[in-house]
Amino acid sequence: MTTEEKDKVSAQNQIPIHKDKLKEEHKGELMAATEAYEQRCLLSFSTNRSGEVIKKYDFPTLPPYDESQKEDRMVHMMNQTIRQAFMNHAPIMQILFTMLCSRRCKIGECLALWDRLTSS
Repeated sequence: MTTEEKDKVSAQNQIPIHKDKLKEEHKGELMAATEAYEQRCLLSFSTNRSGEVIKKYDFPTLPPYDESQKEDRMVHMMNQTIRQAFMNHAPIMQILFTMLCSRRCKIGECLALWDRLTSS
């Protein structure tokens, strides 16, 4: 196994954990997730007119969780944070941009206005 392969999460380099070693809060999370998956699996079954239970669909599959998903999640969270910051300050930025473009004020006045608007 090369160094690059050792850095990535795979079935070969994971240490199995027995559920008895989990903390109580993690056991609760695991139980809730297991119950939710079981309920989704039960939707694969149905009954026919005679009351016999039949399997209509395959069980839902769980998506694999790997490093690329972890990175995508981090990028998504960063993008959300940046987008929210721009949305929160959009009116203030529009006022400052308009004032600078129309040359009605000097940079110092715009900075003072920025400080006054953002401090409230």
